[in-house]
Amino acid sequence: MSPVEKEILERIKHLRPEEQNQVLELARQLAEKKRGLPGTRFLDFGGLIEEDDLAEMTKAIEEGCETVNVDEW
Repeated sequence: MSPVEKEILERIKHLRPEEQNQVLELARQLAEKKRGLPGTRFLDFGGLIEEDDLAEMTKAIEEGCETVNVDEW
């Protein structure tokens, strides 16, 4: 067990049960964020944007990303 894990366990021992539940819920939420979503979950969205719109978006990205505004800083 790592030093961090040991300290977490030690500190949790001194919390009220409802506070321990809050820590557990936070730990669950953080664990879910790490995993993310599998790419297959997004396959249903494929083909929903019209070709013309995609071309316009691509052009805007290319133009915006290749421009340097020296007065911006």
